[in-house]
Amino acid sequence: MESTPNFEVHVPRRKFKFAVIGGGIAGVSCVEQILEFDSEAEILLISSAPVVKEVSNVTRLTKTLQDFVIVEKSLKSFKDVHQSVIVIQDYVNTVEPKKHLVSTANNGSFEYEKLCICTGASPKVLFEGNENVIGIRDTESVQDLTKRLINARRVLLLGNGGIATELVYELQGVDVIWSIKDSSISSHYLDQGAAEFFVKTKINEAEESESSSGSKAQKRRKYALAVLPSESPSSSGNLGKSRGSALGPDWHEGFCLQGSGDKKQVIIETETECTCILSRQEYLQHLKSSPDTIVNEEESEWPVYALLSNGKIYGCNIIISATGVKPNCGDYSVQSDPEKGIFVNCRMETSQKDIYAAGDVCFANWTWSPHWFQMRLWTQARQMGLLAGKNMYISMDTESQSELDIEPDFMFEVFSHVTRFFGFKVVLLGLYNANGLQSGSYEYLLRYTKNLEYIKVVLQNSRMKGAILIGETGLEETFENLIMNQLDLIDIKIILKTQHLHKSKKTVQDWKWSP
Repeated sequence: MESTPNFEVHVPRRKFKFAVIGGGIAGVSCVEQILEFDSEAEILLISSAPVVKEVSNVTRLTKTLQDFVIVEKSLKSFKDVHQSVIVIQDYVNTVEPKKHLVSTANNGSFEYEKLCICTGASPKVLFEGNENVIGIRDTESVQDLTKRLINARRVLLLGNGGIATELVYELQGVDVIWSIKDSSISSHYLDQGAAEFFVKTKINEAEESESSSGSKAQKRRKYALAVLPSESPSSSGNLGKSRGSALGPDWHEGFCLQGSGDKKQVIIETETECTCILSRQEYLQHLKSSPDTIVNEEESEWPVYALLSNGKIYGCNIIISATGVKPNCGDYSVQSDPEKGIFVNCRMETSQKDIYAAGDVCFANWTWSPHWFQMRLWTQARQMGLLAGKNMYISMDTESQSELDIEPDFMFEVFSHVTRFFGFKVVLLGLYNANGLQSGSYEYLLRYTKNLEYIKVVLQNSRMKGAILIGETGLEETFENLIMNQLDLIDIKIILKTQHLHKSKKTVQDWKWSP
């Protein structure tokens, strides 16, 4: 069992109205929502990490969409601000729903009236245990990566999600081999057109950087992205044990992701996976036994070699695994699935009375809105945490019981997420990739301005179902309203192909349809 790190606190009582397990975005949002109702509420917050993640600088972009910054605070700093909250750093051993008890590894047991499980998710690290492999999920793992990058010339990146996509952009002074099993980058977020927009934009940026810098090497961002199509045919232990809470937006701020060089080249290997990793000796033996192997590394020794499913081998200093997460369900005696998470209803209640769950650990087990679906994102973690806190508090007040939602909160009417990829603002709305729509039943409208913006709208029966907005388009609120209201756009089919629309003062009613 891991020892509890250095945050000691005297716990003055053993019974709390509210208890929250997890100091990530969902857990802290849950606590802060309860405090909005009652600033003196008796709350116990149990965090396995020495820090908590708190939301700041919130900017409302639309009815459901907010942009914000995630800041880390020490447990003491959080406690100093929220005097009524008892914060302990510990691991949860057991939860006894019938007795309303939470047992911790080092601080004994606590009685609760309402409990919220916000234990997040853990990375699915490929080749876990190998000293040359780093799994990226929390702040601690990023700190480890920064140290290892100092002497690195080349890294292999496995994964095609948001963290992997941001890493490709943020890594500097090191060559990146990006291995993805899909046909285009960041396929969970982007269609092939949007992916091509990023690739072409960065190629142009690289050429301009090279031509303007001359022969003298300069320490500035330089890119040379090459898409290489595949040549081959088409935890156990403490319940709350985790290294730390998940990364939030702008997670890379404050970290120096700098390799040993002064520029980088990115090679994207599509439709391929890493089948095994080899030491130098194993690599040489493999070449002897498989002379047809496609060798893609320079004539130098590398600490580790990766064999891809397309037959290629790359040598590198580090292998970075960013291949998704698995919910930390634990054994809380609530209905759950090891891959989906803890099942919750639209009030964030689990199958056990007085136990709630929120964030990456839970599965939204209600009838979803036609334009919403669940993804493990910090935006949804915050929304779920706020909703759980609201319903936990209201359920304590018999006079307010009628305010409990019997339908999903308005935040779950339309899927919405804002992030940044390759330096561009990216807004995803509704069924932005025609998620779940029957093939042939919808159409796309597209506007593309080189190096500036990419806008794609999904229409079905002349009604907007979703949209991808890349760049400073200013269209997110308008498009969200069109998705929510399901207006018939047959007479005003939006002119996404109109040039320089972002500079005009036209309204939706002024736009013309370009078939």
